[in-house]
Amino acid sequence: MSGEWLAAVDRALSSSPEVAAATGATSLRLLQVVTDAPDGTVAYVVAVDHGVVRVTAAEPGDSADVTLTSDWPTAIAIATGALAPHDAFTDGRLRVRGDIDVLRAQAPALTGLHTAFDEVRATTTY
Repeated sequence: MSGEWLAAVDRALSSSPEVAAATGATSLRLLQVVTDAPDGTVAYVVAVDHGVVRVTAAEPGDSADVTLTSDWPTAIAIATGALAPHDAFTDGRLRVRGDIDVLRAQAPALTGLHTAFDEVRATTTY
């Protein structure tokens, strides 16, 4: 989850017509926090604004509708597709804070983001 990885995810999401279509009616800011990463804690923001999706490194004080927190092994399992986010949440490995109702309401749009990650998965070494 280096700067290069964030840039690759940003490119994949921001250039995907499928993602734009899936998120056309969505406005949401997610803060993803990954603890115990090789270089310490990693945090990034996924900003969805009516078809435009951007992924950037989090800055101190960034606000979000929902914050998702997991440890490094869980984040890698989710990123590689070995673990579904829902299963990580159910198992207590993915913690959610913030407006859960917004997250639930936007679940279909977020599912649309998943396909754009295929390109990133194919080129990432974890």
